[in-house]
Amino acid sequence: MVRGNHILAHWMGAGKPRTVLAASLVLDLPLIVVCPAHVIPSWWREAQKCNVPAPSVYSYEGAVAAINIGKIATTDSFVLALDEATAFKNHRSRRSIAIAKLCRMAARVYALTGTAMPNNPIELFVLCELVHPKCFGGLAKGYYKFAKRYCGARTETIVVRGGAEREVFVIPPLASIPDTERT
Repeated sequence: MVRGNHILAHWMGAGKPRTVLAASLVLDLPLIVVCPAHVIPSWWREAQKCNVPAPSVYSYEGAVAAINIGKIATTDSFVLALDEATAFKNHRSRRSIAIAKLCRMAARVYALTGTAMPNNPIELFVLCELVHPKCFGGLAKGYYKFAKRYCGARTETIVVRGGAEREVFVIPPLASIPDTERT
């Protein structure tokens, strides 16, 4: 379900966790939070302050690539919060692929971040795909479509060892993209 999914890109201390806790309460659905390990106690404290049921909180650090989706998603319908969601930058990583599966199972997805675009627009791609699956064609195919449209990406032919030619996909630094291509 895509309707109602959001990217909450606000500064630190703006109340992103409280917004998600309130949403899960209003929707009357359990909340599952995936976040860095150091943030887990904050979620429990916020739930206690807001007098709402404590969410199930999991860390995406360490062995997250082996996330057992069935173990995390124990209910048919739940709200999923991805705290510090800009950690999911690589569309090919096992972490992003596992989280994408979990997002497709959730009734609502909230991607929380204090830095929506730290370095380049391409870093928004996985975030967009997590909250709106297949928005650009999926994690595998959509990456190139997104990069060409929003990042000025192109293919170039290079000469590799032995004189053979090979096509590579190049995403230029943000500063080198003309303003007309950024819109």
